[in-house]
Amino acid sequence: MGGKGCAACGRAQCDCLAHHGRQVVRARRRPRSGHRDDRAHQAVEPGCQGVAAAGCAHPASAGTQGLARGRCTIPGAIRALADASAGFARCRVAAGLATGSVTDRLCAGCAGRAAVGAFEEWTMTDTLIEFVRVNKSFKLKGRRQPAVQDLSFSVRAGEAIGFVGPNGAGKSTSMKMLMGMLRPDKGEALLMGWPAADERARQGVGYVPENPYLYDYLTPLEIVTMGLQIHGRARGREAAQRAMQWLERMGIGYAAHKRVRNLSKGMTQRTALAHALALEPRLLVLDEPMSGLDPVGRKLVADEVQLYREGGGTLFFCSHILNDVERLASRVLLIDKGQLKADQPLQGLLNKGGLVLRYHLVGQPLPGFASDGTDIWRAQIPAGQLWQTLHAIEASNGTLIDVHQGLSLEQMFVDLVAASA
Repeated sequence: MGGKGCAACGRAQCDCLAHHGRQVVRARRRPRSGHRDDRAHQAVEPGCQGVAAAGCAHPASAGTQGLARGRCTIPGAIRALADASAGFARCRVAAGLATGSVTDRLCAGCAGRAAVGAFEEWTMTDTLIEFVRVNKSFKLKGRRQPAVQDLSFSVRAGEAIGFVGPNGAGKSTSMKMLMGMLRPDKGEALLMGWPAADERARQGVGYVPENPYLYDYLTPLEIVTMGLQIHGRARGREAAQRAMQWLERMGIGYAAHKRVRNLSKGMTQRTALAHALALEPRLLVLDEPMSGLDPVGRKLVADEVQLYREGGGTLFFCSHILNDVERLASRVLLIDKGQLKADQPLQGLLNKGGLVLRYHLVGQPLPGFASDGTDIWRAQIPAGQLWQTLHAIEASNGTLIDVHQGLSLEQMFVDLVAASA
């Protein structure tokens, strides 16, 4: 096979062969004993492009990471191809292509770089989060207390999910199961197509817990730089420059060289968010991202998360600040007593309440309006009556104050929780 070169880039050292729309990969790896172990692995599914360009069939250098000058040096990568039970959706060729962490270390001049992106997109599952009848309980005073009961939902690429519920509803337990810190008693929690406890599930995922733990003897610049290097996003001076750019975007560039132990809670939170966003993850998981932030910090972080969304990122976040959920979420999951009570598009929920209109008038109000303060009148009207009502206010010499959705997320939250009490 080696005599025909790489089907994607034509380089002679590529040990791949493409035929009939399939690329057959042969990998050689050198065990510690020193002798060569030749092992033929499964063919990549039809339609998959870019494996040859990625150099996956090149001799492996044990113990190293990434691709370097035509050598596939990603431990465990070829084994992923060899595992027929994994299926095509989990064939990540080195578990690094999924995050883009190896695409910048291809053979110099390889023309298959674009093909690798196509392969990456093809192989990654479209369902990034999936809970299937998940149950979790804890032992309290000798009795099992359910925390999550029969919880099922999924999150597809490109969605922005707000995960809300009252205190003790099971949000934190669900988040911990999603990130592999707890295991379900029953059911299955999947992340990026893998069981959540599998370390491969967290590739391409940015996560910020409610109380992030950062090494307090490091600086924000060191923490973000280290994250970029560990994930293979950048090296050396480039990593430091990118880290500084993200700290500036988070408004803490001035504290880049201070020890974390000397930072406030809000600044620590912004450092953790800068670390997660700098990785350019495919999925961003945030647990109370606005915790400890002042109003300026909240707006800044919300703006950055919104930009991430607009760039095609997938967002799953838990928050008690319902105004932030209304701004950032496209869909809302409401959990109470460990059970899912609502799973609906946010706009569809809010539209059910019609419109609330307030105006100022000294004198008698229009029919249907009630007092909402001194000379301020308020009414809830169907959306179809908006223009008619505005004309009536203008004719009575009133002054419009505001118009907004009749059902806020807060009111929906209160109503649903009250109904399940």
